[in-house]
Amino acid sequence: MIVKFNPTAYANSSNVLQWSEEQLIRVLKGPPTFLAIDLFSDHRTEKVVNNFRADDIASRIIPGGCTGLVQPLDVSINRPFKNLLSVSTSVCYGGLWGPKKRGGLA
Repeated sequence: MIVKFNPTAYANSSNVLQWSEEQLIRVLKGPPTFLAIDLFSDHRTEKVVNNFRADDIASRIIPGGCTGLVQPLDVSINRPFKNLLSVSTSVCYGGLWGPKKRGGLA
C-alpha cells in the first residue's frame, strides 16, 4: 500500500497522474486495458485522459449511483476500511480533525 498526501488533502489531477504513472502503468505494461473510473472531474481532464490513451488504457466513466455495481471492492472493502480508519483516528486524536463527513473520513 502506498499512501500519498497533498497540501489540501483532496485528490486532484496531479494525484491521478502520479498514481497512473507510478503504479498503474508500471503494472499494466502489455495488452490494452479497460479502466472504470467515477465521475470525479480530475479523472476526466485532458491531460489525464491523454496519459491513459498514450499507454493504451481505455477509461470509461461509471454513472453516478452505479459505483457499487461496477466497483464492488469500493463498497465491500474500501468503505468499511475508511470508516474503521476514521473511527480509530477519532479515538486516537480526540476528534481534532473536525466533524466527520457523511459516509467516511473527515
